Amino acid sequence: MTGDGITDLIAVVTGTDVIRRRFLQGQQAARTTVSSSSTAPFVALPPDEGAVEPTTLDRRVCAQAVRRGWTDPL
Repeated sequence: MTGDGITDLIAVVTGTDVIRRRFLQGQQAARTTVSSSSTAPFVALPPDEGAVEPTTLDRRVCAQAVRRGWTDPL
């Protein structure tokens, strides 16, 4: 993300339901890349519940995430 385009977006949201809804909306609407960052405890969307991720990847959208505090191996 370069930060100089009008199409760049950074959203800070709070609340479990809102976080879950915006995360899924972002993946469904993405055209090229989805970037996310989260820290433990993972309340809104646990690491193993990325339900839309396979369809996002099927559309050849790059998904990258930084998750701090997740100790389970991939």
